[in-house]
Amino acid sequence: MNSNAATNPQNFALNQSTGGLGPIPTFTINPSTLGFPAQFIGTTSGAQQVTLRNAGLEPVTLSSIGTSGDFRHTHNCSAVMPPASFCTVTVTYTPTSSGGLFGSLSIVHNGFQDDIFLRGSGSTSAIALSAANMQFGDQLAGATPLGRIVNITNTTPYPASVTGVTTSPGFSQTNTCSAPLSPHQSCRAAVTFDSAMNLAVTGTLTAANFGPGGPQSVNLFGNGLIVSDLKVKPSQIDFIWAIQGFPASPAAVTLTNTSNKLLTGLKFTLDSSSYKQTHTCTTSLAPGASCTVNITFTPAALGTIPSTLSIQHSGIGSPQLVHMTGMGVTALSITPNPLVAPPQVVGTTNNALGLGIGNGSGYPNAVTLNSITVQGTDFKLGKNFCPTTLDRFVGCTVVIAFKPTATGLRTGTATIVASDSSQPHVIDLQGTGISSGKGNLSTTSVAFSAQKVGTTSTVKQVTLSNNGTGALHLGQITTSPAFFLLNSTCGTTLAAGANCVLSLRFAPTLAGLLTGTLTVNDDGPNSPHLAELTGRGQ
Repeated sequence: MNSNAATNPQNFALNQSTGGLGPIPTFTINPSTLGFPAQFIGTTSGAQQVTLRNAGLEPVTLSSIGTSGDFRHTHNCSAVMPPASFCTVTVTYTPTSSGGLFGSLSIVHNGFQDDIFLRGSGSTSAIALSAANMQFGDQLAGATPLGRIVNITNTTPYPASVTGVTTSPGFSQTNTCSAPLSPHQSCRAAVTFDSAMNLAVTGTLTAANFGPGGPQSVNLFGNGLIVSDLKVKPSQIDFIWAIQGFPASPAAVTLTNTSNKLLTGLKFTLDSSSYKQTHTCTTSLAPGASCTVNITFTPAALGTIPSTLSIQHSGIGSPQLVHMTGMGVTALSITPNPLVAPPQVVGTTNNALGLGIGNGSGYPNAVTLNSITVQGTDFKLGKNFCPTTLDRFVGCTVVIAFKPTATGLRTGTATIVASDSSQPHVIDLQGTGISSGKGNLSTTSVAFSAQKVGTTSTVKQVTLSNNGTGALHLGQITTSPAFFLLNSTCGTTLAAGANCVLSLRFAPTLAGLLTGTLTVNDDGPNSPHLAELTGRGQ
């Protein structure tokens, strides 16, 4: 090689292997894999193409081209591909189930088989979100939040509208979803975590849609941290529960001076008498040093009891805060609460409602059951299988009878006076009285043909029948959302064996697949009666 280098010319040895240069591929398939975005079940995706190319000097014989799974194909290939030719295989995807689905495109040529990997995802909703969960991790209070992106994609072959994007308190969002999305087009929501204190925050991002599947959501998680020279770990404590008047297991909080200066004036304050603290700290803490605060929770009342440990110090970020929560409970556990009876025909009795009473919480003493009574005209105390005294880890059952005197919601209470609490245990009793009528819809789904936006379809009818032995009293009959219209010939009462007609129309105000519900309320069993409504605005 001749050049202007110091050593000129330069010589290089070229060696050829005994096997030669090796064959150059003459038949190629590109690409080697196809991935399809989320696709609404039962609809067909956009097409993707695979190119077959014969770059050699000899013909290539194609014996077969086939697809597997939910993938289909067409092609313009001849049985014999002449030299220097190419052809195209077009692949589409029509998912039959939800979740990730896989298949292959198999091409047999000259006795060899090449498989192209195919993947797709079936969606049960018209819009799909790019994440199910979003973790923000630790974020300093007051810091400028960084947005994290959620892509919202139209999974259908028709337009789809995202009618609103919202977040739970503690989070915020901006989005680009103001216009309808074309098939498989996406818009974006930028989600931020707005940290203000030492607090773990959970929430949701919700994208609203009137199409199949309805609104879709992402679970959001963030942990706020106060900017402080005094680090606390943990910054939040959940004691779960403790029996009223008895302490839960203590929890330790470690304090560390993360600055390069002495922290002085350490002072500890709690804002609830149910919490106490002891500590190994002095009034000052050297740089890099740590001490421990031990918290105990002894509930003075029943229910959720929050509190905050406030730690004063001389550095940045004073006071430092530790948020705590715990629940005060009684020794007796009574389940279920509320006790909900199944619907019952007016005037008939259900004698098989059980109320379980247990002393299974580790309470150190036996519990004396002083009295068990039932209040409410529709509920009565049945058999009482409980002893006067319940030892530790012992349970029993009492039977409640439900005999509704009228249709609709019926309520009562069961009151248990016991030695484990100064207040009586009160359990809500609920049941629904129903008539001997029995409502039935002639269909559970109504599908409208494609309808131009701003126009109204022809009528489709649904029949409501009373298949029971008595009169059926009708409540509200509604459709939602507003682009499904209803006209009813039904009054307030439907005699046994009678029927009435519900006339439905579809008046879309949005393009794309749209869903709704017909809801019929009555005083018979299985109310409300529902029918799914579907249509497509175009």
